[in-house]
Amino acid sequence: MGARRRSHEGTTWDAAGGCRGSCRLSRTDPERGGPFREGRSSVRLTREITDSAIRNAPDPESLTLRACTITLSKCKGYIRSDYIVQKGAEMRDEQGIGGSVSRLSGRRQPPTVRLRRLAAELRRLRQEAGLSQDDVMEKTNVNSVTLYRIETARTKPQLRTLIALLDAYGVTGSERVDLLALQKEAKQRGWLHGLEADLPDKYSTYIGLEAEAQKAINYESLFVPGLLQTEDYARSVVRGVLPTATEAEVESFVTARMQRQGLLENETPLRLWTIIDQAALCRTVGNHAIMRDQLTHLIQQAQRPHVTVQVIPFSAGAHPGMPGSFIVLKFGTDGPDVIHIDSMAGDLFLEKETDIQRYNQICEHLQAVALSPNDTTALIASLCKDH
Repeated sequence: MGARRRSHEGTTWDAAGGCRGSCRLSRTDPERGGPFREGRSSVRLTREITDSAIRNAPDPESLTLRACTITLSKCKGYIRSDYIVQKGAEMRDEQGIGGSVSRLSGRRQPPTVRLRRLAAELRRLRQEAGLSQDDVMEKTNVNSVTLYRIETARTKPQLRTLIALLDAYGVTGSERVDLLALQKEAKQRGWLHGLEADLPDKYSTYIGLEAEAQKAINYESLFVPGLLQTEDYARSVVRGVLPTATEAEVESFVTARMQRQGLLENETPLRLWTIIDQAALCRTVGNHAIMRDQLTHLIQQAQRPHVTVQVIPFSAGAHPGMPGSFIVLKFGTDGPDVIHIDSMAGDLFLEKETDIQRYNQICEHLQAVALSPNDTTALIASLCKDH
């Protein structure tokens, strides 16, 4: 038997066509390879999924049962899929690539809000520590490719990898506890983010998501949308909504809101579509001068090619937006939409497909009942005269 050697080469790859490895079948002593049989012949499998296969893959976590199935067909079913999945997991583990190998699909699961938040925080902490990705690799042995994937929410860091990064960044106390909790819950969809003691932190998760989005659809029933507010209007809103906030806290909120508006000034700006109930424009916030400046600013912003402003007039009657304001953040090919709802209890993030579909349908209804952009500008101009 030992003199008769025959090999069969097979290839594995993921859904994106980038992950390649090899497996070799040869007839030899079954005690050296395992009790696999082809008819009456003992078959030894010399199994190999190379490190380069994982490193060169565009999506290393996609070494899945689907890829194994392709391998099995190439190798005429001689390799057990559970071995390939196990070996792939071992290789991923050696490289510090977190998360379990999916047995269901070769398609990468889109990042959750929690995972996006964890990625953004780790990126911020590294930058604040003044470390490059190469510096981190020297300190933690986490290679730069893995670190890039973690910081862009393409993969969930393993616990030991996260601990190594937090140690390198000098993160301790409650911040460390919060980040470890995020890692544990990173795959859960939907999130109610409660109010933080440090008021601006309440918005940190949303701000991070908004900065990554390609488009935002914002419906507001009571306020002018935050990205279109003047500084004086924003200050009056914060003082009115948070009557117990200190002056420093108010200014922190206002500063954060003004910085957010930089998204509309980028070389590739955020595409913003706002739908506003007329009630928000008729309410005098601050004083007449502040409202006049705010309405004038709204007209000016509406002229920009990447900003659309529509108003739902009182004459439209009841409409689907009356239950409350919301924002739909769209990420294009980078992931599914995220729905953000700001409430007295905190920030609510919705990620389920049914929720996304429902809110997109609501957006379509609101856009249909609202005035056209030109008629909206005319209405706002007429309201401006009242101030």
